[in-house]
Amino acid sequence: NGGTSQNPTRKDWLLFDLEKDPSEKTNLAGQHEGIVKDLRVKFTSWFEEVTAGQSFKPVAIPVTQSSTVLLAPSWAEVNGPNIQYVFDGYDWDTIESWKHTDDRCSWTLDVQDPGLYEIRISYGCAPKNAGRTLTIGFDRRSSTDDRESIREPQPKRASVRFRQERRASAQSADRYSDRLLVNASDSIALKYDVDSTATANQFSKRVVGTVQLSAGAVTLYAHPSKNSESELCRLNHVELVPVANQ
Repeated sequence: NGGTSQNPTRKDWLLFDLEKDPSEKTNLAGQHEGIVKDLRVKFTSWFEEVTAGQSFKPVAIPVTQSSTVLLAPSWAEVNGPNIQYVFDGYDWDTIESWKHTDDRCSWTLDVQDPGLYEIRISYGCAPKNAGRTLTIGFDRRSSTDDRESIREPQPKRASVRFRQERRASAQSADRYSDRLLVNASDSIALKYDVDSTATANQFSKRVVGTVQLSAGAVTLYAHPSKNSESELCRLNHVELVPVANQ
């Protein structure tokens, strides 16, 4: 087994005796390093053979006004010196270890229904790491192939207004009177100050803001706003919630 990380190291590898341990509770990798190495070589050789000439990229995720869109970490493309995708269960995967502005994850969206969407995130953050800022942006100028060229955008004042919303429970008649407008030429970023949860592995849901999306392809990306030596947070998922359905 390659372990839980998208880029596994030897310490992440797992080996089980399925006849004696069908529940996979006892990791034997440390006791049988030769078997682990041999299986790893055989697997990578097989994988290279069956995937020769093919490329694998996440497909564009449909965004409609009919239901909430949940963006799972496993659907993201992850790039950077520290950032990791970590799988600890079928409903428990995270993006974590991101510390620098170059640690980025992104999803390609296919906006089929233009309209207003509320952006929510589910994450865990240890109290000692709280207080840093997460950038979540929407960019029509960059595809998944040139994501590294994305930098902090400067929105046009004439066409863009934005009011961040810190609490999902806030309700008022003009709650969505100020909006982010993302059209064919805009590239816009939201900022969210990450507060602490009980632990890094106890997730809470927060509202980041609202965004008006026009139809077509757009990249949603996220990264730490500033460099740090500590982890920003452990991101469990992002949600796009149609405002009309609330």
